[in-house]
Amino acid sequence: MKANFSPSGSQPHLESIWSCYGVSQNSLIAYRASILANFKAGKALPAYFTGMRERQLEEYFVQCEKELDYVTGFQLLSAIEAILRLDFLGRVNKPRPNSKIG
Repeated sequence: MKANFSPSGSQPHLESIWSCYGVSQNSLIAYRASILANFKAGKALPAYFTGMRERQLEEYFVQCEKELDYVTGFQLLSAIEAILRLDFLGRVNKPRPNSKIG
């Protein structure tokens, strides 16, 4: 059985996915705090948030957190699937010790 693809090695490792999630989550928390602080102080907000009330701002950031969780979960599942597929192909393509060739 021949593999129908050749692994490039460019797939992200589980640790890098988890690390990226942590950085993204911390950035989102900081951005949320900044936006809400500016809103409460009556300062100008980025154009995207113009006209939003505090409740709408909160809902927006809850949705952002959910999306980050979904995307990270998908990346983790994809990486795990790739690991399993590579392991399977390595086992299938590995010559057996007692096999006669020729």
